[in-house]
Amino acid sequence: MKEPRKQFNQDFSNELQAELLRLPYLCYKDSKNEVDTGGYENELIPELFRSVRRTKMDNLLFRLQFRFPNITTRLQYNISHNCHHAVVISGNTILTSSYVQNPDDLPRDALFREFYAGNDEAIQCQITFDYKPEENILKVLDYLPLPDERNYAVLIHGVVEKGKNYNPGFVKIIFPNPSLTRIIDEGIDLRIKYASIVNDLLAETKDIKDNITDNISIKLNKEQKGLL
Repeated sequence: MKEPRKQFNQDFSNELQAELLRLPYLCYKDSKNEVDTGGYENELIPELFRSVRRTKMDNLLFRLQFRFPNITTRLQYNISHNCHHAVVISGNTILTSSYVQNPDDLPRDALFREFYAGNDEAIQCQITFDYKPEENILKVLDYLPLPDERNYAVLIHGVVEKGKNYNPGFVKIIFPNPSLTRIIDEGIDLRIKYASIVNDLLAETKDIKDNITDNISIKLNKEQKGLL
């Protein structure tokens, strides 16, 4: 098995990695637009934004398969089957995404992440949940690489400036160990690797932000005039 970073660069093309950088920008902008123009009470907006952001990010990751036919994407249940998450598979690399508070943070511990990372206990737990006694079979996730060959990567993203939810402050690829307690190889800072497109992404963000502000002002003016 190659070093995680080398394996990732082999399995995920430059074009695909550049798209992984673009997705959080698109996700944050669309999420802010939906929340800010939806008529929600201010007290509900922070919680709603987090939920919308996570759902939109998973949807964008899932839809990568339509642009990159050589990869596989799935909307997969977590191990307890109470929530979905998006999985991207290319070669021996499995990728999921996670919002984190700081660029050096690990994603929140979860059994499905340990499962993808090759943790033996999590793999056994997955088998237990997927066993169907009435059919006497194991549900095999045959689109995943074998546990001994898996390279697990996490696309982490988050904001730096408080209150600027429309703009990711960092977008990185990290490679956690099977127990999700440390990083086992140097990550990839996508904003540095593809610095030439970051300014364009920021410009798009500014345009969307200004449009949102204009829409809110128009709505407030109409409310004041009794038109809404």
